[in-house]
Formats: sequence, structure tokens, C-alpha cells
Amino acid sequence: MPNGFRCLNCEYALTLLETRMKFKCSKCGKLFPQKHIENEHFKTWNKKQREVDRHNIKFENRKPKLTEEEKLQKRKEYYENNKDKIKELSRMHYDANIVKILARKKIYRLESKEKYYAWRKEYRQRFIDKTRILGRIHYWRMQQAKLALREFGLIKNEYGI
Repeated sequence: MPNGFRCLNCEYALTLLETRMKFKCSKCGKLFPQKHIENEHFKTWNKKQREVDRHNIKFENRKPKLTEEEKLQKRKEYYENNKDKIKELSRMHYDANIVKILARKKIYRLESKEKYYAWRKEYRQRFIDKTRILGRIHYWRMQQAKLALREFGLIKNEYGI
């Protein structure tokens, strides 16, 4: 009668000798106590069963993968529902790390100041004609405004007329 028990030496099927309460290997003839074989068999079965359970639990607990849109929507919902909590946590983080944050900002400003000045100079050089034209337009508009005010008698010119 097949029982699924295997010999520990040669992996051949074991047969139970009920009168002696032992298992006997038909191939190598070795005898094993019944409790010992049953315990070994139970240990291996239990180990396999635990692996199966772990595998099943992993798949049961696995959340479905979200698309980028779903992730973004979920993130927005979280921020909308927890605005006060997020503000409080960010304030606590700022208070705890104010020295580091300000030092980092200062370093960034010093490093980026040179880049900004170089960019501004290059921008001015690239659009120098435009800048000059805008300056002339501004000058002539001011002159036109003064002329209009003089015509209406609101101001006098530099000659007192």
C-alpha cells in the first residue's frame, strides 16, 4: 500500500511492518522507526506547505499596479485630504532643520549669482538694439507728455513761458 514515505538513504518507497512498528526499505533493507519517519515526512510536508502559503499570501496581498494617471490622481487625493497634516509636518521639518536649509540656500545663491550675472550681461548684449529703441521711445513719450501739459497751461517750460 503506497504511503508516500521514502527511504532516507536511497529514496526508495518504504513499507510499514505493523507488527514491529517500523518502516522497511525494499531496496536497501534498512529499518526505520515509524515515529521517526512520520516526523521527517511531516517536517518536509510542513515546510513545503509554508512555502505554498507564503507564495499565495504574496499574490493575495499584492496591490494592482497603477498607471501614471492613477498614481497622480491618488497623490492629489492624498494631498487634498491631508493638507493640514502635510503643512504641520513640513513646518516641523523646517523648524528642526532650519540651519541646514538656510546654509544650503546661501550656498546656492552664491553659486547661482555668478551664473545669473553672466546670463543678464549676455541677454543685455543680445538685445542691446531693442533696449536702446525702448529707451528712445520712453524719452520721446516723456517729452510729448511735457509738451501736452505745457499746451494746457499746467506747467511752464524751462524758459518760464
